Amino acid sequence: MVLFKKSKPRQEEVLDVGGKARLNSKDFKQALPGIRVISEEDPDYERSRQIQNTRFNYKPFYIVKCQNKDDVVKTIKLCQRENKSVRICSGGHQHEGMCSADNVVVIDLSCMREISVCKDSCTAWIEPGSQLQYVYQELEADDFTLPGGGGDTVNIGGLVQGGGWGMLARAGGLTCDSLQEVKLVTATGKPIRVTQDNQYQDLFWGIKGGGGGNFGVIIQYKFQLMKHQDAQLISISYTSDKDKILITKLLECYLNELPIFDDNITSFARVSHYNAQKQESGLTLTMRFNCFGRDNIIYNKVRDFFEKLSDLKQKAGSHHQLEWENLDTQQEIRDADLLINSSVALPHKVSSAFPKGNITKLSQKIIDFVYKQKNFNKAATYLSIHSLGGKIKKISADSSSFFYRDKEFLLQFQAWWQQPNDEQSGDYINWVRNFRQELDNAGCIEGAFINFPDQTIVEPSGDEKADKIKLLKYYYGDNLDRLREIKAKYDPHNFFSFGMSIPPK
Repeated sequence: MVLFKKSKPRQEEVLDVGGKARLNSKDFKQALPGIRVISEEDPDYERSRQIQNTRFNYKPFYIVKCQNKDDVVKTIKLCQRENKSVRICSGGHQHEGMCSADNVVVIDLSCMREISVCKDSCTAWIEPGSQLQYVYQELEADDFTLPGGGGDTVNIGGLVQGGGWGMLARAGGLTCDSLQEVKLVTATGKPIRVTQDNQYQDLFWGIKGGGGGNFGVIIQYKFQLMKHQDAQLISISYTSDKDKILITKLLECYLNELPIFDDNITSFARVSHYNAQKQESGLTLTMRFNCFGRDNIIYNKVRDFFEKLSDLKQKAGSHHQLEWENLDTQQEIRDADLLINSSVALPHKVSSAFPKGNITKLSQKIIDFVYKQKNFNKAATYLSIHSLGGKIKKISADSSSFFYRDKEFLLQFQAWWQQPNDEQSGDYINWVRNFRQELDNAGCIEGAFINFPDQTIVEPSGDEKADKIKLLKYYYGDNLDRLREIKAKYDPHNFFSFGMSIPPK
């Protein structure tokens, strides 16, 4: 049988955007023998094409369920030969949906889930489709852990390449800071091993913070592990629509305290117009502290901070309760920043930024915006504040392509809702955009975090190439030029290309 004939397209063949007849599904599948390829006529296509942000309804040509290195190599070579656009998907949690698209081939790595721990070297090889909840379980069984992400159902692939923030960040660094080596398949289908000490050290630097899917398909990650310790999560919250000034002072106190906290204390805060724990409306500030290691000294430092907040409340004459709660389970620690069950795909919009300038002004602007905005009945809208510093700040700035190591915290603007066709979807998206824009206009923020991508930060000027460079500058700062050079070296023809991918220089 001739698989790649150029005769007149049959009825079931479809033209690519470029006008070239693509292989029909039968021929495409035959070109990848032994590999599961899902196409539109297959019964599990609808389920398989769904990504974790249902705001996007993409219909790829094919979803290739890779099981190993050889599957990835064969898929890349076929797509190169047939001029097919590809997307790389580990778990589908890319917030702007760029792990899929219409009329592309999705290289799906979700079936690659092997985890191999070496106790002697305190290292682990982990495949990209591994969900964090199973990564933690496997590592903790051998008395190890990893500074991973905050959602248990997130797969590790994209998390690592974007940097990776979680509730052990101050103690262990970003997830990419624990990376020792990767096995990667290049745009030409060549498998290589990438470390900071071999001929691919520039690529290794780019992978650590450069964002997923830019340079190749990573099929295995090798991590240096931390010794597992028990941890305790402490939650402090305050809700009152009548005490806007006090809540502003509480937030300012929290932000000013972040650089002072022990490195074994990683925290986040949430500002919203809804108390999720009490399920009641009201201007709410929630602060949570993960104390890594059950050390009374560390615990007491959070207790001392609580006393500072109590003094502020007392001076303000507030009668509302400042609540302290001990949460003991690891599950609560890892899911601490999720109002929504992350195992359920939902439409959402996020954005991000880093602080700039005066903390007092930033605190005021944050509380003012949340206070004056209405609370949506069918959506959860809130600002998350993720603490940085600690080990993140102590690691050399040139060790990775993550640009913002000097920052003490990170802001994430979030809106989540239930139905993709919700008539107020535009309002939810605008809540995120307007919030970020208001802080930007006030000179309170700069930059953005590629794990929390937002392709709408830059207003279109009519020059798409210039707009893209301007947008990527938010995420990579002065590292962008070097990242573009690395892209040109390892993917000169821009095979791995998508909306926010790094273009070759």
